[in-house]
Amino acid sequence: MATKAFHQAREWDRRTHVAGRHGGRLGHVALQVLHCLIFDFLSFTTGRLDPSYEAIAAKANLARSTVAEALKRLRASGILHWLRRCEESYEDGRYVLRQVSNAYAVLPPSLWRHAGILAPEAPTPSPGTWGDHPPLPDVASQAAEVIRAGASDAPLLRLLDLEPADSLDRALLNLGRRLAKRAES
Repeated sequence: MATKAFHQAREWDRRTHVAGRHGGRLGHVALQVLHCLIFDFLSFTTGRLDPSYEAIAAKANLARSTVAEALKRLRASGILHWLRRCEESYEDGRYVLRQVSNAYAVLPPSLWRHAGILAPEAPTPSPGTWGDHPPLPDVASQAAEVIRAGASDAPLLRLLDLEPADSLDRALLNLGRRLAKRAES
């Protein structure tokens, strides 16, 4: 899933190339940070992804401020989400929250469709167009086809037995059974 997600993000960046810029809407730096997050920091056994800006910057060989901008761009595009984790403390009688780290989550590509990254799913074909199955004939028509083919009465009775939906089907079924009994005796 991680490899597929990265390749889809890279493909989206290629499709949204802007003239005069390096890359598309994400940019090569955001892709580099995404690659670093997915392949260097993401624990596939636990799902944990919580590196610091400094760790990402060191691994991706970028400045801390560049990493911060790339992460914002990934979040704005709907590829990445994070939750700030803080610890509580009291200093001089004041309640203080101090950020410990961010918990990142690479959102699945199925959610990217809402952000416009992936193309919308193709609509289902309307009835009567290509890809639509032709309607099956009703049981009485199938039975008539069996008779035209010159088969015996037994397949006809089995066909009508499958689905005696209306009164005509039931009457034909009863007539066929009576004729079959008369022919046996």
